[in-house]
Amino acid sequence: MRWSAAWWVVLAGCPGGGEGATDATTEVASTMPGSTTAMTEGTSEGTSEGTSEAPTTGAEFFGVRLATLGTYLPRGAESVEASVDPLATGVTMSIEVDGQSFPGVYDGTQWVEFADVPEVTYLMKRVNVPNPDLPRTAGVVSYTETAARIRSAGLVFSGRPDVALAESESTALALAVDGMSALVAGDEFEVYTYDADALVRASPSLVMDDGTNSPLPGDTALAGWQVSWRPQTSRPGRPLVDPDLGDQLWLTHLVRAPLIENPTMEDLQEAWGYASVVTAVEAAELTLPVMVDGELTTASGSFAVVAGASAAFGLPLSQYAAELAEGFGPTSALNCTATVFIEPGVELPVYGMTPTLARVEVGSLLLPVDPQCPPDACDPVLCIDGCEEMLVVPGDREVEVAYGDPYQLGTEVLAVYCYDVIGALHPTAMTSEAMFADLTASRPLAEIAGESATPNLGLVRAIQVGDAPLPVTEVATGVGTTPTISFSPPTFGSPDYYVVQVRTLEDVVDEQDNILSGRRLIASIATTNTSVTVPAGILEAGSYYHVMVSAQFGQALDAGRPHSHTSGSSRTPSGMFTP
Repeated sequence: MRWSAAWWVVLAGCPGGGEGATDATTEVASTMPGSTTAMTEGTSEGTSEGTSEAPTTGAEFFGVRLATLGTYLPRGAESVEASVDPLATGVTMSIEVDGQSFPGVYDGTQWVEFADVPEVTYLMKRVNVPNPDLPRTAGVVSYTETAARIRSAGLVFSGRPDVALAESESTALALAVDGMSALVAGDEFEVYTYDADALVRASPSLVMDDGTNSPLPGDTALAGWQVSWRPQTSRPGRPLVDPDLGDQLWLTHLVRAPLIENPTMEDLQEAWGYASVVTAVEAAELTLPVMVDGELTTASGSFAVVAGASAAFGLPLSQYAAELAEGFGPTSALNCTATVFIEPGVELPVYGMTPTLARVEVGSLLLPVDPQCPPDACDPVLCIDGCEEMLVVPGDREVEVAYGDPYQLGTEVLAVYCYDVIGALHPTAMTSEAMFADLTASRPLAEIAGESATPNLGLVRAIQVGDAPLPVTEVATGVGTTPTISFSPPTFGSPDYYVVQVRTLEDVVDEQDNILSGRRLIASIATTNTSVTVPAGILEAGSYYHVMVSAQFGQALDAGRPHSHTSGSSRTPSGMFTP
């Protein structure tokens, strides 16, 4: 799922600032039906009907408006307009201009309004609700630097708007599904509903008596496997599935296998000889009652083999590796995935979850220079030249994957994601901090049609904190609590905007000093400029931080909808610094 900078500040509880992929992993639409219709009864609290046009009666409004009214696209039905109050969950919003603060107020129909904001560039600020799992920490603060008077207009979402939301952590599904292919270690499952827009990715523990009824290798059924209901979603919470309102719920079994079924000795001297592929081979449409907050709901069904499809494409990973090496540092742990997924919408994307159809995984690894002389079993008699290792990096390759698509909606998209990692020494904790940079390039699968999935957006360059460059392995002190972060644009690609993410390197611990969180996001600033100033109140003296600078392509900063299924992103870290 992709997020615009405009929509990041609207949704409560969604990934702030477009984290996009989690650290070192990947994460990502239909011609709108004709006329809109009124919402059905049963609308959830915080949601209201509305009109997409500005009011034409009463006094003229002077200030900034953030759109909250979106068009929802229920499956097999006419579109619906509805508005979500982004302040209902305790989020606060304001606009900051030269020391003045203009609070945001939801008008009850379609806007968060910031009255009397002068016509200048401003910072739109959103303070999120603190994470209850991280005691004594503040909520993430998101800023957008812009001069737009209307932001985020034209929001379009998959599914229906009138979803009930779960609040209890004990809400869960018990999956009772037969007809399954024998489970193999590494297999994955996805639970997906387009209608309520929720996606849960689950991997069994493969441990007997783990308290969840986890399936074990060789099992051909799920016998009440309990999966916590903590879905990814575009909704401001965790949607509950309601079959009475027409919701469909699917369970897909993604089977893992070697990419090369019978690798030769030559294959095993290359990274691709160890690559794997995960494919959707069977799916079950689940039967269940209406989900209830805080309860365990049984969802049952039978797996059926999904009608086969295949895709062939080139993976020019040397181009991704070269950009990461030039803009980040020497290759040390390059890892890449190529994922085929469904993005809701046809001509243009709409906000919604992206279920997986297939994924290829390959990464760097250390291999013996001489296969007969591995370092962990070195025979000094046979290995007179020693037992050395070499770093083997995945190169370019043409691949073909077979998969099934049970959903038959949206657009099939291929996303290639590569990252690399460099260790940097924390100056006081004396720990090695894993700093990463990454690239993502997405295109509709039909447009690739056997071509190579090349990168379309590079890394930013020359990150400075204050007045001095700060490469990833260096440390700066005395930068102040409001330093300027500047950088140069990528050497290729055309970013729509940038996001500067401020991350703390201070651990969050519980009362027993168990680490609950290490490095974590505390603030983000979205902008079209290549220089921003960290607002006051973010950095604290004595703490260490670093920034991740993300370049984004595929949606304008203030738009409510992506302008293409083709998108790209990159993230580059600075070194560590302290005020």
